[in-house]
Amino acid sequence: GMGMLSSMGCYGNCSFCSYFSKDGFKTHSIESIISELDYLSYYVGGNITPISFFDDCFSVSTERTIDLCERIKVNNYNFQFWCCTRADLLNEDVIDLIAECGFKNIVIGLESASIDVFSKIGKVNPDYSAIDYLENIKRIYKYAVKKEINPLLSVNFGLPFEKLPDATKTIQFLKDNYVVD
Repeated sequence: GMGMLSSMGCYGNCSFCSYFSKDGFKTHSIESIISELDYLSYYVGGNITPISFFDDCFSVSTERTIDLCERIKVNNYNFQFWCCTRADLLNEDVIDLIAECGFKNIVIGLESASIDVFSKIGKVNPDYSAIDYLENIKRIYKYAVKKEINPLLSVNFGLPFEKLPDATKTIQFLKDNYVVD
C-alpha cells in the first residue's frame, strides 16, 4: 500500500495527543490531492491498491471531506482507502459517502470509555458531552460495519490519571459493543 497526506493538524485539544499545532489545521487543495491520486492511479492502478490517508484527522472539515470524496467518486479510482478521524466528526451521511468512494478501514479515536478520564483529556469539545461522544461511537461503529467499512477504535490505556476501574470500563465498552470478544 501507499500513504499520503491531505491535511495536517487537528482542531482538538487532547492532552495526550501530539497532533495539535499552534499553526492550526493545514490542508492540501482538493486539486492537489486528486492530482496525486491520478498519478498513483496511472502508475500503480489496476489492482485494488490500498491508500492510507495519514492525516491526523481526515474528516476535520465535513465540507472538505464531502468535496474530496465526491471528486474521488467521480474519478472511480481502483483504490481501497484508510483514514483516521474522530467520532464527533462522523455521521451516517459521511460514512455513506466514504463507503461509496472506496474507504475500507477507518480508525476512530475512542481513547477511553470512562467519563472521568474523558473529562481530563480534553477530547470532547464543549458542545458535545462525553456520553454523546460514546453513543456516537456505538452508532457509527455499527453503521460502518453495515456499510462494509472496517472500523477500528484507538484506545489509550495508562494515562497518568487513569485507574484500573477506568481501564475496565473501556474494556467492557469494547466487549458490550462487539468490538472485542
